[in-house]
Amino acid sequence: MFKMGSILSFMFILGLSRSGFAQNDAGLAAPMYSWTDLVINMTTPQVGPVNGTLGASYVLLSSMSASESTLGKVVIGCTTFVIHSHPRGTEQSMVLQGPLTIGYMFENGTSSNTTVQTGEFMVFPEGIFHFQSNQGCETASFAISFPVSDPGTMPATVAFAAIPESLQMLFFNHTFISMSAASAVGPFVEDAACVTSCQQAAAASASDEGAGRRRELLQAIGRQSYLGGRMMK
Repeated sequence: MFKMGSILSFMFILGLSRSGFAQNDAGLAAPMYSWTDLVINMTTPQVGPVNGTLGASYVLLSSMSASESTLGKVVIGCTTFVIHSHPRGTEQSMVLQGPLTIGYMFENGTSSNTTVQTGEFMVFPEGIFHFQSNQGCETASFAISFPVSDPGTMPATVAFAAIPESLQMLFFNHTFISMSAASAVGPFVEDAACVTSCQQAAAASASDEGAGRRRELLQAIGRQSYLGGRMMK
């Protein structure tokens, strides 16, 4: 004979298998989260898209209420994601499609940059200015995450322009940038040298492909002529 505990366990498992969640009519609490809390379909860019010569660059971001964190994806093509920092959260990233050039600007005035490949991870500590750049002809992308729901983003151009022009003149004896000029600088800056190099490479590849097709055509004509001559004999 089944014990009462075994019967109740079976009913509980059956309820889970049918619905995916415990049922209220079984005397259990309602699920803490709904599917809309757990699965987010990010389709609308929060930044961009910025249409470049070789493709669009954009940022997808979603605040995940279930974990009080932020997840996203960044796509860049022959472009640099402008130098920026996150004042309220550390960014952790993984390269989905590389390579990428990344750089850091530290508080002691030093800087460093390196190249990361597909599958590699990156960390950009809270408040540290950094950038990501795609110097290749194929679109690059990386996934991003923050342990907070609102990490904030401070472009270096805006941070510098926030210094009043009178103080810029006082400190540097020169006015570098106004807020209006800084605001005009978008999140993605296309690399003209990269675009030119990729266009030249594409043109050379097309030329080589055309030459290859001409060779194949001439070879085919030659074979036909040879076979025709053999048949005339």
